[in-house]
Amino acid sequence: LVLPDRTGMTPEVVAKLACLVREGATVIGPKPVTSVGLRGGEEAVGQVKKTADALWGSDEVPAGQKITYGKGAVYAGGNIRDILRAKGVSPDFTYESNKPEALIDYIHRRTEDMDIYYVVNRHERPEYIRASFRVDSKMPELWNPVTGEITECPVYLSEDGRVTAPLFLEPFGSVLVVFRKEMNTRYERITRNGVCLFPELPADTFAVSPFVKRSNGDLLLALPGEYVLTSSAGEINNIRIEGIPEIAIDTPWEVSFDPKWGGPEKTVFTELTLWNTSEDPGIRYYSGTAVYTNTFEIPPGQHEGKRIYLDLGEMYNMAEVYVNGKPAGVWWQPPFTGDITDFLENGPNQLEIKVVNLWPNRLIGDNFLPENERYTKTNVRKFTEDYPLRPSGLAGPVVLKMYEIQN
Repeated sequence: LVLPDRTGMTPEVVAKLACLVREGATVIGPKPVTSVGLRGGEEAVGQVKKTADALWGSDEVPAGQKITYGKGAVYAGGNIRDILRAKGVSPDFTYESNKPEALIDYIHRRTEDMDIYYVVNRHERPEYIRASFRVDSKMPELWNPVTGEITECPVYLSEDGRVTAPLFLEPFGSVLVVFRKEMNTRYERITRNGVCLFPELPADTFAVSPFVKRSNGDLLLALPGEYVLTSSAGEINNIRIEGIPEIAIDTPWEVSFDPKWGGPEKTVFTELTLWNTSEDPGIRYYSGTAVYTNTFEIPPGQHEGKRIYLDLGEMYNMAEVYVNGKPAGVWWQPPFTGDITDFLENGPNQLEIKVVNLWPNRLIGDNFLPENERYTKTNVRKFTEDYPLRPSGLAGPVVLKMYEIQN
């Protein structure tokens, strides 16, 4: 029990603390020296001091020193982490990064049969960390809070009452690390081109997760190179990834804007560019949804044994993707990429991307129009004609990436 940093307390509260410590509780905090409130007067102050002297001692005690009382103990302040370590209680969650300024936060919830850690990246950049959890002999599962997909963590260690695993977090990304199942055979060490990725951390960081275990148990290796994976049973697997084949979708795009918001009903982008850089004011100041359509074809046999990911590249601010008329996901955070393998067909494939931006550009553009021709009506006056336009639209490059799958 950690007390607030003040020295006033009612006699009843001090008496209850004494009862708790006597039965085995540990209390950390400053010694109370007076009562609070008007009830009891000097008699209440005397009761507080008497009970506090019994708990903390009558003499001044250095911060962090342990005073035994009954079955429990009292510490007159001090570093809580050090006190818990001295009692054999390790931190609930720790992490290591090859970037000293990495900022990772977490929340831990426990139910009857599982431990749930919500781990969050507080930076607008990807982070690859070594995360350690105070959980004994349980297998970590990674629950994606955006898609709901559940995958087993392919690489982790369990020792000294803790589970340690590598985590890749996207910019401002998060993951639920759930412990509910008994451990099975796992990889405990993985290297790429002779550089350890886990349990040690490499000097370099990654723009994408170097390895992902899919929900069906397959392992996806996202970077080319020579991999050596060592399992908990001592087995060693050598895997060579020659490269990640890519197909660029760089043919002209048909794009439809909504004329109700000032955009052209149909146009063609021979090259993907941001709307706010367009010479057409209907596109430059457009806010709303624009629909991009194109077709692509994957050569026969080229994607066998692989998973095909669509990467939109640079995009602002949200995209809804359809492949052959089937919804493939809503992407609203970088990197704007997703697995579209299950939606592909032999021969030509139809791709439709609905891109949505924010309102400021339309508000800025309306400043250049007569009031009766404006598309918006608002009392927000900050978006004047001199206000910088927000990056909007799809700039790409739009690429198909083919990753090899290891069973």
